[in-house]
Amino acid sequence: GSPPLTTDEIVSRLGHNLRFSRSVFQKSRLLLENLEFIPEELSKGAYRYIQDADFLSQNIRRFIEMGILDGMVLDIAHALVAAANHPAYNGLKDIMGTGQAKYFDPVHTGRKYIDALSKYRNDIDILGSFKKYVKLLPVELIREVHISGIQRLQNGVYVDSHDEISRLELEALDFVLDILPVDGDDRVSVTLEYARDPGLIPEQIKILERFCNTAGEQY
Repeated sequence: GSPPLTTDEIVSRLGHNLRFSRSVFQKSRLLLENLEFIPEELSKGAYRYIQDADFLSQNIRRFIEMGILDGMVLDIAHALVAAANHPAYNGLKDIMGTGQAKYFDPVHTGRKYIDALSKYRNDIDILGSFKKYVKLLPVELIREVHISGIQRLQNGVYVDSHDEISRLELEALDFVLDILPVDGDDRVSVTLEYARDPGLIPEQIKILERFCNTAGEQY
């Protein structure tokens, strides 16, 4: 119900919370997680700016230099959703032509943009958009990876539904693990964020285990 926070307000609050967290959890590793992008028509500005690759990268590095942050969590589902929904990454501008340019600022992702997502939903290369987006992030600072299944609504908008992981999410994970500059014994944790049928959790973990142990050969 309130206006969206400005970028300055977001950075100020994050800095305050990180300094407080550092003072309380002095022996813990503090990480910031990337978030998804939901068009303005549905989010009313709540997801504006926060997923922007430049904004995220710049401030993660700044907080690390300040000594109040240790790295980032890359959430695969959030990155897939951001890449598929955000006009800077999903290629809709090229698909529709430059005549529709005014609809491609995140502030203008309203009803007409939702209609475009629905109309061209099968033309969007979500994995290609994901790769383009992730390459703009500070991948050298990733210390943990989260993975869950995403869902596409009837209107063409993607959401993080915490469903079972599919081939799409595993292909995205494969790309991420391949570009991570891991040195020596420094390992990146892969965390399953599945929130549906509890009985399916063991199978999801087995899928991830087979994937990680075979370098993705069996997905």
